Amino acid sequence: MIEVLLVSVVLIVTALVMDHPGTEVVLLDNKSSQNAIIVTTEGGSLTIDTPYEGTRLESSSEAPSAPETVSDAELTAEDAETFAVAPPPPLTLTLYFENNSAGLTPKSRHDLAQILPLLRELSPLRLTITGYTDTTGSESYNLALSEKRASALKTMLERRDVTMRRCQTDGLGEYLLQVQTPDNTTEPQNRRVVMTIR
Repeated sequence: MIEVLLVSVVLIVTALVMDHPGTEVVLLDNKSSQNAIIVTTEGGSLTIDTPYEGTRLESSSEAPSAPETVSDAELTAEDAETFAVAPPPPLTLTLYFENNSAGLTPKSRHDLAQILPLLRELSPLRLTITGYTDTTGSESYNLALSEKRASALKTMLERRDVTMRRCQTDGLGEYLLQVQTPDNTTEPQNRRVVMTIR
């Protein structure tokens, strides 16, 4: 009997093999954070911290097999039922702002108008909106500006009849720059909000 465990969190696997010899343990790619699996049997322990690596457990007295890499396509084909019930990955959209402003650039206003039908179709949305700035201005000013940008986008969505089940807005100022720049550098790609829809 072969079972495939699809894991995307830190997990210590013990004793599963006693009931299911031939169990395979695979670390999925979480994309948003670093994960690992520690697989332990009476025969030894193995840490897997690379996405799409896995090990096979034959018995509780044998050590986990050496890690092997499997492709996303192989996993999906092998265990289609598990993937069929998995939630879809979050949808992420990035919009850009004018310099020193909570107003979208003309291109991002156009992009927002283009995606509004999809957002309405997906409503009610569970959203996270995070604002950012470039490195011009003080840290405290940029933090406040990034929060204004996130709130401004939330207001824009509400005024355009996008229904939200939950919407969290945050501002990270000049942290996590999209384009790395020195301090006091104007960079349009850093003046943005990232909207994540779950």
